[in-house]
Amino acid sequence: MTKNFEIPLSPAIACDPAAIADSDQKQYNLTLQQLIEFVQEIRDLPNGFSFRLPNDTETFLGAAEFVAHERKCCPFFNFTLALDAGGEFWFSLTGADGVKSFLANELGERLQV
Repeated sequence: MTKNFEIPLSPAIACDPAAIADSDQKQYNLTLQQLIEFVQEIRDLPNGFSFRLPNDTETFLGAAEFVAHERKCCPFFNFTLALDAGGEFWFSLTGADGVKSFLANELGERLQV
């Protein structure tokens, strides 16, 4: 008897902390903490959250560095770094069903999400 099964179109919501090299862990954690401290505003999106950060080169590069590492351990996130014409910098974390509640659980206490 042949069984049919569905293959999910999006990755499972499961982190793999070992995907970030041990040599990068300290910088990754520092960058994450700095980004959290820099959040100026949070927008609630249907599939995640968007965070307004200071519009300076150091913060933008820090966010890009964070994405470079985070995408390895959490491939289920969609990342967006946006600089709008009004001078605001928005960093968005979104994804498929379940990502928003995952983010709220992970960041809720630190950001009052």
